[in-house]
Amino acid sequence: MPRDPKIKNEYFPEVDPIDPTFLADNRQRVSEIDVIPQQVTDRLLATGAVVAHTLSGAAHTGGLSAAQHGSLGAIASAHAFSDLSGSIASSQIPTAHKRRLSVYVKASADAAAGTATAEIPVFQAVDAVTITGTFFLPGAALIADNTNYATLLCYRRSTTGGTQTTIASRTTQITGSGNWTAFDGVTLGTLSVTAVAAGEMVSFEITKTAGGVVVPTGVFQIEYTID
Repeated sequence: MPRDPKIKNEYFPEVDPIDPTFLADNRQRVSEIDVIPQQVTDRLLATGAVVAHTLSGAAHTGGLSAAQHGSLGAIASAHAFSDLSGSIASSQIPTAHKRRLSVYVKASADAAAGTATAEIPVFQAVDAVTITGTFFLPGAALIADNTNYATLLCYRRSTTGGTQTTIASRTTQITGSGNWTAFDGVTLGTLSVTAVAAGEMVSFEITKTAGGVVVPTGVFQIEYTID
């Protein structure tokens, strides 16, 4: 907005810059100038004419007072930031923003009912993670049987791949997953282990019992969050 013609320069020489009435009437004009003398700044803060300041450029040529520095700490505390440099702790990040997904694609159906799928690594954790779910999303149906069946297994492997720990497993028995429907996800059930340290690996395997069963194409899905 244009300045009042009576104001001949940015420091308002024709009026008392400390006069509360002037400040109340001209707070918008005052907020538009590039440099505000420290005495005006202090009075603006004291009278409440200006609620917030831009912390950049020459707007604070007189420096911030101790009280003004203290207010920055209050802002940081209110927003749960660990400091003013932008550093944020993992616990301050919403869980939804830490969710991740890794998959293994089983590109073809088993050649025969007794054909197993050898253990294969799905991912190696870059950071510590917590497994939240394991699923198989089949591309075709499967008929459950308590005698001839497959077992789907998810493992955690040590950083060297030597130690194998079962994360979850589920059979295709009637008492296990039951019948499968195409494109309807099958959970591997309760998670026995959830913590995976940085450098450890997660793998997937399908074994067969008795005559086995043909496991169709599909996607093995591991859901986890970053610690």
